Amino acid sequence: MNKKVYGICHICGKKKELTFEHIPPRKANNSNRAKAIVGDELMQHIAGNDKPWDFSNRKYKDLQKGMGLYSLCRECNNN
Repeated sequence: MNKKVYGICHICGKKKELTFEHIPPRKANNSNRAKAIVGDELMQHIAGNDKPWDFSNRKYKDLQKGMGLYSLCRECNNN
């Protein structure tokens, strides 16, 4: 069951139900689970002495659909 997310569409500017947009597109191998490290966690990693590829001790957001966000209404997404 998909959750319904309401907000302002980034194209038409109207408040409507938004669809999930894969960024990069799903066809570009972006349909698998992703771990997003954002905000202060990312800044601490960049400023720290950790190896660039070692994110083992960092908090992350588990994105089960792949990377993306709810940004467009259905009408704008289909046009």
